Amino acid sequence: MHKLKVLSGLAMILMGAAAAQASDFAGPYVGAKMGVNASSATSLNSKTAATGGIEAGYNWDMQDNLLLGLSGYYDYNGKTSHAGSGTAPASVNYGSQAYGPNLKPAIPSGRWRPYATIGHARAPCLAAHYAPH
Repeated sequence: MHKLKVLSGLAMILMGAAAAQASDFAGPYVGAKMGVNASSATSLNSKTAATGGIEAGYNWDMQDNLLLGLSGYYDYNGKTSHAGSGTAPASVNYGSQAYGPNLKPAIPSGRWRPYATIGHARAPCLAAHYAPH
């Protein structure tokens, strides 16, 4: 019985220490984003399209105030049609989607978490279409 009390007490101390060391950013997260993509190119008119995406991942507290995150994401840029002029095609219609994994090393400072992203993106085109004049 005495051994159980000692082990229980030790476990409570260790859990309390781990909770005290955990940053506000450690653990799982899920997020969403949305916005507008403005695009233009030489001899094509400017257009805007809706964009959006999701991201989910997990952050681990490391030593020396370092946070390490691993995430996966999916981004979507809506398809839009650009009218051409001069030597450009009469219209160019394109959009994109991107997805992949990211590694995010960070050094949290209070409520801020500056980080770098190291990852891979797969970005197939959403149907490019070129119409001649």
